Amino acid sequence: MQRVRRSGSVAPDKTGGSKPRRLAGAHRDRLIRQCVTHDFTLRGLVGEPGDRGLRADYRSVRTFVHDEKLSFKKRSGPRSRIVRMSRGSGHNGNGTNI
Repeated sequence: MQRVRRSGSVAPDKTGGSKPRRLAGAHRDRLIRQCVTHDFTLRGLVGEPGDRGLRADYRSVRTFVHDEKLSFKKRSGPRSRIVRMSRGSGHNGNGTNI
């Protein structure tokens, strides 16, 4: 009866659809600036909007970074000097490892 009073019809309301993203507007601009100028981790970015009064979880920050095509990869600098030492092929001939 509430729907009839409110809309004048008993037809069901539209369900589903997409919600607007929380990380938009000024929050979006600030996060993009932060990502471009500094190294970042997703966990580190989760706390950023909270400092400004906006709650954001890991998934929303990850989706934002992915949609904006932002990423931070570790430097591809020199490899570690630790070398794996092994005896022969690592097998003793009967199918078991040494």
